[in-house]
Amino acid sequence: VPPDFYIPDIDEDEQNPDERVD
Repeated sequence: VPPDFYIPDIDEDEQNPDERVD
């Protein structure tokens, strides 16, 4: 899985919430 598609659930408060494709 590419980094762009890898969204860790523990990092909900990322700098770019828009990148989160949860």
